Amino acid sequence: MTEGADNIEAARTAFSKFERNMPQSDAKFTPQEARDAKFALEEALNEALDIIDGDNQDDHNKRVARNLIGTYRGKLIDRLTAIIEDSSTFGGEIYLQFGSLVDVFISADCDEDGALSHLKPGLLAKAFSTMSDGEKAGHIRRIQENMDSE
Repeated sequence: MTEGADNIEAARTAFSKFERNMPQSDAKFTPQEARDAKFALEEALNEALDIIDGDNQDDHNKRVARNLIGTYRGKLIDRLTAIIEDSSTFGGEIYLQFGSLVDVFISADCDEDGALSHLKPGLLAKAFSTMSDGEKAGHIRRIQENMDSE
């Protein structure tokens, strides 16, 4: 296998791992599963972006890498849309954990059309609707601290 094919296979494997670790909309998402999904997504995006930005990659490999990013971004968008539109309520933490996956795509500059950014407020609204006043205040404080540190 060539280096380019190895890189594509590594990206596919990492994206598959992300998909396996991504929470189901009706499931609790443990902190370890959240870390695993986020790590797998970061690894997958890094692999794909290395291919896209690589000088020694051919156009076919770059196209495949862009398609992988688009495919798994689309899967996340579909999942987010479904849980935001779902009338049932899950624990607030699942919405925040999905939000952390959105943040990974956004920080990697893989939200060109803003679809993920557009869905994030819906996730936060659903999360906040399940929280006590004390939990809300704590999350708002952390958000402000993160904004101040940037």
